[in-house]
Amino acid sequence: MDDGLFEFDKSGKYIGHWTAQNTNMLDNSVYALYGDPKVNSELWICTTASITKIYVNLPFTEISEKEGVKGSIN
Repeated sequence: MDDGLFEFDKSGKYIGHWTAQNTNMLDNSVYALYGDPKVNSELWICTTASITKIYVNLPFTEISEKEGVKGSIN
């Protein structure tokens, strides 16, 4: 897959789309995923150039320039 990672809930409803443009992944070619059942808030994504850890099942998202936020946040 070279279009990032698509997220669906348990019923199959589309939730989101993670790409190098909106996360810290270095590229969009996802080759493998690993989620530790003991730590259900972490998902490891293996891409062509890197391994990225993302946090799932948490009530917050990352706030960064990739989301269009420029400057500081107080």
